[in-house]
Amino acid sequence: MSIISMQCTDKTLTITDAPLIELDGTNSISFSFCPKWDGYTKTVLFYLTPSQTYLESVSNDSVTIPSVLILEGSCFCFVVKGTKSGAEDRETQIFRCHIES
Repeated sequence: MSIISMQCTDKTLTITDAPLIELDGTNSISFSFCPKWDGYTKTVLFYLTPSQTYLESVSNDSVTIPSVLILEGSCFCFVVKGTKSGAEDRETQIFRCHIES
């Protein structure tokens, strides 16, 4: 199992630890959110193309990367979305990942 660590400051995502991704294993992203995300329900929208999207819930500041995205030489993108009753929705910048051999 590989866990990518990311810092989320306002709408900016920054990798803080990027281990090798396991092509045949379970991979996840662990987030450290700034206080602007407090109280928000978070989801991650992963996509290969605009028509190939995968929505995953963030639980305990972590999300599993869908295995269909983990292919040698592939690229996928994701954004973190936040919803909160009585507040404007939040969304990070688009982050692009490339799976190298």
